[in-house]
Amino acid sequence: MYKVLLVDDEDLDLRGMKQLVPWNTYNMEVIGAVKSGYEALQITRQHAIHLLVTDIRMPGMSGLELARQAKAHIPDLKVIFVSGHQDFQYARQAIAMHANGYVLKPIDDDELFQEIGAIAAQLQEEQERATTLSGLQRTTQLTSLEEQPAPKRNHKLIEEVNQYIQAHIGQNILLQEVAFHFGFSPNYFGRLFKEETGENFTDHVNRKKLEEAARLLRTSRLKLYEIADQLGYSSLTYFGRQFKEAFGQTPGEFRRKC
Repeated sequence: MYKVLLVDDEDLDLRGMKQLVPWNTYNMEVIGAVKSGYEALQITRQHAIHLLVTDIRMPGMSGLELARQAKAHIPDLKVIFVSGHQDFQYARQAIAMHANGYVLKPIDDDELFQEIGAIAAQLQEEQERATTLSGLQRTTQLTSLEEQPAPKRNHKLIEEVNQYIQAHIGQNILLQEVAFHFGFSPNYFGRLFKEETGENFTDHVNRKKLEEAARLLRTSRLKLYEIADQLGYSSLTYFGRQFKEAFGQTPGEFRRKC
């Protein structure tokens, strides 16, 4: 089961989170419910915590500082911040820390359940992905005994990433967002992607967009600005320059030759 740590300096809220949330439903167990950030930090150093639910404003060590220090030694730690309406000044800092959830007091049970359910789904997906990657690595170790070159270890992951890119081809696809979607840190995902494909992620996305532009130029009657807009280019001039760099001719020249 996934391990949860609850932190709140108010007894009533702390007991409410511990007793009212159906943790077993989410395959989670509360291994600690404490009233200070310092005590919570000690627990995170002794146990492999998966989810930290903490009040954002507490005497001594704030929930933000607790989360910051806890994530230093548990990088994949999920965090839900709980705060009063007067604490909106902390929301921006919570977002900058990539908090997984932000719930206002007085706590709405349905809102909290929704946040916990979403994190439970993320944890399950990450666990399945880790199992898949582990299996792929074991397969690679076995095939590396043969004289032929070993296959790419994360072929299935790259396929899924390409499917994601195609599904969001008209949007501004950022490495950070894709990394979080697949349960990785941005730095690790960027290195992994480059190792597996030989391409930087941003270059790969740009190439996919331009390949889709070439397909639309060949097969549709969409105007150039419509194609540029459909693929997420805010500037037709920029789109044309990128296309010419990739294909050696402008989009108009390319279409006339098709």
